[in-house]
Amino acid sequence: MNVIQAGLMDTDMAAPFKEAAPVMFSTLAIQRYGQLEEIAAGVVFLASPAESYITGAVIDIEGGYSA
Repeated sequence: MNVIQAGLMDTDMAAPFKEAAPVMFSTLAIQRYGQLEEIAAGVVFLASPAESYITGAVIDIEGGYSA
């Protein structure tokens, strides 16, 4: 089983935190919200034959928070 670990996403759930966004972005290598399309690309990869030899992985799509 593989997992996608998403970072700060530009969704309605983030709306209450918009004022704090600059502070949150300062912890990221890529200083912006992620887009849902970026997560979807990771899901498509994990569902494709290209993923055939990957198992037990955590795919970080989180703007470099853990970098």
